[in-house]
Amino acid sequence: MSWITRFGRVGKCSGCINEYVSYMIVGGALGALSWIIQVVIKIIAEKWISRPDLKEGISIMLTFFIIGAVGFVVQKRHVFFANGRLEKFYISNAIIIFVVAVVSSLIAHVLDRLGLVSLCILAYPVSALGLSPVSFYINRKWVYQGDRKNG
Repeated sequence: MSWITRFGRVGKCSGCINEYVSYMIVGGALGALSWIIQVVIKIIAEKWISRPDLKEGISIMLTFFIIGAVGFVVQKRHVFFANGRLEKFYISNAIIIFVVAVVSSLIAHVLDRLGLVSLCILAYPVSALGLSPVSFYINRKWVYQGDRKNG
């Protein structure tokens, strides 16, 4: 059993709830790491790319692939304890990111129409957290399917 699973243990519950708590802990850490990596890539790209839109896009794409590889291994070893498929991981995460972007845009649009522009900054975290159970389910049932190890 990994330290993340022990930390995430909820009472006497086991299985899916513990995996979900571990998934959220790992997801939060990976989210923070991805932001740092993206900023570093943008700083490095300053030397070669002058267009801000290109810097943003390139840094997001590179960060997606770097964090994807790290996230796949960390979730395999510390959350699901099952072999997974890297290509399925990238596909599922690309779909979830797209849905989060759409939901975030809708939330921001509604907040803007209500005159609550200052709350638009919360659109992304609200949509990402709201969709985390869906992401967890897809990862658990499709990406990391198969026999689970005991850790």
